[in-house]
Amino acid sequence: MGWEYYQGGPGAWGGWGILGMLLMVLFWGLLVFGIVASVRHYSAGRAAYHVPPVKANAALEELRLRYAKGEIDDEEFERRRANLEKGAPGA
Repeated sequence: MGWEYYQGGPGAWGGWGILGMLLMVLFWGLLVFGIVASVRHYSAGRAAYHVPPVKANAALEELRLRYAKGEIDDEEFERRRANLEKGAPGA
């Protein structure tokens, strides 16, 4: 046991050399990734704010209400309904 242990001799890195260093970095990387993934997974349902889900047919419901109130006629209703059903913007 002499100076060679401090100079990268036979006992450096516990005999594992570069492989030992890479395994150590891999271990710590996986540990950090696991902790971050766990925190994100378990806190996803507990967000500080909650955005209510958007109704898929909210625009169509609004269109039906306007038609029922008489704000738009049959032709306008059918044109806008067709645009909404095929996904055209600006209807």
